[in-house]
Amino acid sequence: MNGLWRSTKKGFALIQLLIGLAIMALMSVVVIPAFRSKLPAEERKAFAERINSIFQEGWQKALITRTLTRVVIDNVKNSFFIEHITDRFDDTGKQLWERDSERFAMGDYYWPDYLELRNVFINGTDEMARYTHGAKMETAWIYIVPHGMVQPTIINVVDVRDEKEFGLVVNPFNARVMLYDSFQSS
Repeated sequence: MNGLWRSTKKGFALIQLLIGLAIMALMSVVVIPAFRSKLPAEERKAFAERINSIFQEGWQKALITRTLTRVVIDNVKNSFFIEHITDRFDDTGKQLWERDSERFAMGDYYWPDYLELRNVFINGTDEMARYTHGAKMETAWIYIVPHGMVQPTIINVVDVRDEKEFGLVVNPFNARVMLYDSFQSS
């Protein structure tokens, strides 16, 4: 009697394998789209964190070296970088700026093509709107004075993959960048 109920074969039956595969397929239908929808949001957050790092580095450089420093937005090359003023002058008597590369480690940051700058408000003026007739703003500078004050800055960005608008606001007192889920205005 005991031998009738006990199976000598080990492993799974075909129906058990099929049920397991069906459960895994259902789970993947639910999990994968949820993961993909969070990916652009995480990339926007990483973009904001990187911009925050650049502003923090510029702010620290201005405080440590006691020199006028600026964060440069190069809208042609899609990049942010830091420059500081030098003691040198060009032939016209204009003081020269030097790109930071040796002392501070951040370097240039190139943002992806799917992020488009729509507004760059510096001291309440939209630098993007200054260029009319369809011209693209090429460069904008956000100055950080030696005692650490930063020009009030708002950067509005669109993620063209999903047309999601978001805003970055730079705190003028500590150069921290805050991420908002909508455009900000000055």
